[in-house]
Order: sequence, then C-alpha cells, then structure tokens
Amino acid sequence: MIPTVVTSGDVISLQRDAGVNAVFVPYESTHSMTTRSRSRPIEETSDPEEAGARKKQVVASSRTGTAKRQRMMQGRAQADDGQLTIDGG
Repeated sequence: MIPTVVTSGDVISLQRDAGVNAVFVPYESTHSMTTRSRSRPIEETSDPEEAGARKKQVVASSRTGTAKRQRMMQGRAQADDGQLTIDGG
C-alpha cells in the first residue's frame, strides 16, 4: 500500500481487497459476518385465529422488554439521586 496525503473534502473510494506482499487476500475471508436475530422464526399458518394469537404473543414480549428496561432505568436514577444526596450532605 502506498501512503497518500488527503486534504479535507477529498473522496477516497474503499477497496474490497487488501494487498499483503503483492498477494491479494479477499476481504470476505478476513472479515466474517456475524448476525444475531432478536426473535425466533415463526412458522407460517393458514389459520387466522392462530396467526392473531401469535401476533399478540410477539407484541406482549416486546412490551415486557420495554417495562424491564424502564425499571432498570428507574433503579439507576434512584441510585444516582441517593449518591448526589450523600455527596451534597
């Protein structure tokens, strides 16, 4: 690789391959892709009643997570208030 002086506002295109001693190594072989799914796969169903029940179940689980986050944030705020009172007293 050759170092290049770049001034503000210049656009440099990204290269997908990195050269190592004149041997090119594909980008994909050095950077693996990691993905994580937030939900389990839902099986398809033709029964509208069952599909509605599954949708309610997914909505309920997302609300539960939100309530849990709210409790954690409230707990942190209370601990911070207590620390401020002790430091000020």
